[in-house]
Amino acid sequence: MLWVALAIATSVLVIISAIGIRILFYPTAIPEGTYDCAIVLGAAVTENQPSPVFQARLDHGITLYQTDVVDRLIFTGGIGAGDRAAESEVGAQYAQAQGIPPTDILIEKTSKTTTQNLRGVKTVMDSHQLSTAVIVSDPFHLNRSVMIANWLGIDAIASA
Repeated sequence: MLWVALAIATSVLVIISAIGIRILFYPTAIPEGTYDCAIVLGAAVTENQPSPVFQARLDHGITLYQTDVVDRLIFTGGIGAGDRAAESEVGAQYAQAQGIPPTDILIEKTSKTTTQNLRGVKTVMDSHQLSTAVIVSDPFHLNRSVMIANWLGIDAIASA
């Protein structure tokens, strides 16, 4: 019976290690080339201001736009518990304050999870004839996000 417990513990350790290594070595650099849009995944907001995590994502998406890596920005995220505005709306306001024209900003404002974010983004992309994207999020979140996006039919790469 002890050997079964050791085998299970070893298997769990191997799986967790493999996931950690994949996350650690997942590419996070600013991509080369040009893409139709950056999908900036939402994060917490406080009193209509982006949290530090969300602001870092927003700043990175804006950098991709300003350096002509992407043509448009798509912000995701609905209204969190206790919030008055959707994460995506706060992101759009932040980007406009940084000089991004409203015509180059799209939002998806009903989602609560990454899968919902990307399903909504797929609809937005299809309605605006956008086909390629750079997903902007945190390094630990990118691998899963790109896998979900590709599963949904979004031609996406990642950038942290």
